[in-house]
Amino acid sequence: MRNFFIGTTFIILLLTACGPAITSATVATPVSAQMTFDSPLLSEEVLSLPTPEPLPSLEDTGKGQTAIEGAVIIYRRSGGFAGVHEQWTIYPDGRIMAADGCEWRVSPEQVEQLLAEIESLGFFEMSSRYVPLNTCCDRFTYEITVRHGDTVNTVTTIDAAPDAPSELWHIIDEISHLASK
Repeated sequence: MRNFFIGTTFIILLLTACGPAITSATVATPVSAQMTFDSPLLSEEVLSLPTPEPLPSLEDTGKGQTAIEGAVIIYRRSGGFAGVHEQWTIYPDGRIMAADGCEWRVSPEQVEQLLAEIESLGFFEMSSRYVPLNTCCDRFTYEITVRHGDTVNTVTTIDAAPDAPSELWHIIDEISHLASK
């Protein structure tokens, strides 16, 4: 038992000595996301979590089109444990473009069918945000902008948002399914 204790202690000390030094200069974040640790090794040190850069706004241009000319659906998913940033832009001709520049096609009929379903599920009457005050931990954020005719609406939510309507989750699933073909 004594050898086990000594061996374990040695491994812990070795790993601690070989690890990188963590300082407050390692990662910079707004004050609201900073945490202080009461460790003798880190006393008076402030460690913080990185804040991802926000994606550009998808505001309505005032002409019934989103800032990305001609798109009918812009679907964004960001966050999670890995801090992903994904975007798919869907055009009426069936063209789908990912944020990384990859492009593929579905039929224009599939896009129109999806738009009709989105409209029938009440997307254009939904609130713009279903995000609780406490966004907690490692959740995905979803932002969907849809243009159908002259109507444009953007809705933002996060995983497990208590007030997000079930129809919104159905829309997210349908868009994800179309974009992953």
